[in-house]
Amino acid sequence: MHSPHWLRGLRVAVWGTAYIESAVGIQQGGRTGQTAIVAAFLFLPLMFLSPLVSLVPATASSIALVLVGAFMMDPVKDIKWHNLEEALPAFIALSFIPFSYSITQGIVLAFLSYTIIKILFGQNKRSFSCFNHHQHLVNHSFMSIRILFIILFLSLKIAAQKIAIIGAMPEEIELLKENMQKMKVKTHHDLTFYEGKIEGQKVVVMKGGIGKVNAAYSTALLLEKYPIEKIIFTGVAGGLHPNAQPGDIVIADSVFHHDYVRYLPDNKVVSWPTRNIIEGKSNPFAFACDTILTKKAISEVALVKFQPIEGHMPQIFKGKIATGDAFVSSHEKAAELYQKHHALATEMEGAAVAQIAYQRGVKFLIIRSCSDNANNNASLDFKAFVKPAAENAIRLVLRILAE
Repeated sequence: MHSPHWLRGLRVAVWGTAYIESAVGIQQGGRTGQTAIVAAFLFLPLMFLSPLVSLVPATASSIALVLVGAFMMDPVKDIKWHNLEEALPAFIALSFIPFSYSITQGIVLAFLSYTIIKILFGQNKRSFSCFNHHQHLVNHSFMSIRILFIILFLSLKIAAQKIAIIGAMPEEIELLKENMQKMKVKTHHDLTFYEGKIEGQKVVVMKGGIGKVNAAYSTALLLEKYPIEKIIFTGVAGGLHPNAQPGDIVIADSVFHHDYVRYLPDNKVVSWPTRNIIEGKSNPFAFACDTILTKKAISEVALVKFQPIEGHMPQIFKGKIATGDAFVSSHEKAAELYQKHHALATEMEGAAVAQIAYQRGVKFLIIRSCSDNANNNASLDFKAFVKPAAENAIRLVLRILAE
């Protein structure tokens, strides 16, 4: 029994992902999509090692990449430059790889151009149709073209992705706008988005508004309008750690709703998780920030020139942040959030942004700078320190973008 055309095409199609190890497989006879499928299954057990591998910084592989580039230049001498059917695809690959910063995209374009040239200038499909074997080759060629166009489309879509940076108030995004190049201002419904580049990164900056409803609404609209790769939420918060002072930075490893609770008959208050509207299942109680973004933020702290507040240089805390639709200005409530939930800061938007990002599968990070201690003097401290505290958080965001 013959397998369906689409399955045969899947087995023989050449996939548009290149690694130096691919040459080893090709030398052993692995020249079709079956090789890629088998390799993918063999890599599955190694997924459990990904957290360990992620500890190695990207800069550690730079020397190896230089060597890989040198090795990849060696076969250039074997290209038949007098034969345009081979020289043109090779030239396209060599030219597009450095311009696109992607080996994959360069090779995908080379595959596409090679296949199209062979079809246009080689034997036509009608002369092939007399022979079953050649008919299969034609089917597989057209299947390869379709698959490669899909890969190219997805590659270009990934290249168009942007980093979203959200603040609740004008003070929390002003310094970002000042550092943006080629800024374009766009309005969608009632929200304003600032598009451009910061530190060479494509970004969208927006003021999401105060409170969880505003934060969730603006985040949902943001993800509807833009191809967002990751979200960084920045701004001020009330510090909860006993040693925290105005200006200190809290880098969240997770964030939760402290006011999503059940009130029981015996006056007990029980916190519980939100429910995922997409799947109808319970969300995690605390939404975990992306580990790579969190590590990146911590590793860049030493390079940030923070602004001292009343002579105090900011301390850096990493931990849980509590979100609720309440401005906490109570020593008792602040102590409760710290002792019961081990939260290091409290604010009014982070968990709402995190919940939308989590449900949409988008990576996120929450960075807060303490404008007050969420105690009885919080209102006065907030007014005095909101601007310098917000700017300190943005300074760290700028450093994260400067990869």
